[in-house]
Amino acid sequence: MGTTRDELPVAIGYVGSADEAETARQRERLERYAAGEGLALAATLADLRDVATLSEIADLVREHDAVRVLMHAGAPLAVYQNAVARVVGATGAACTVVADEAPDESRLPHRPASGTLGA
Repeated sequence: MGTTRDELPVAIGYVGSADEAETARQRERLERYAAGEGLALAATLADLRDVATLSEIADLVREHDAVRVLMHAGAPLAVYQNAVARVVGATGAACTVVADEAPDESRLPHRPASGTLGA
């Protein structure tokens, strides 16, 4: 199992969009997710033109001895999670698709319930 100097299990990330700002946002989401899961994100493959291959992801897994591939749900290959899981599974790694975080409802404006009380 791949670990870092801090002995955290290693993951690699996969993000992608034609929009660089969106790709950066996806990368930040994977970094937060990895930290929350106690994983060290060793490398992230940015697929800006939807040309990455399963073998490229598997090569990164082997290169970093990663135990997990984190794929942002908005990245092109995320829809092929099962295929990615089969390919990286042969190396001993697992695959997780990471969605965007739900908004913190405590920060949303309060909306009063419809109807009136005591009328």
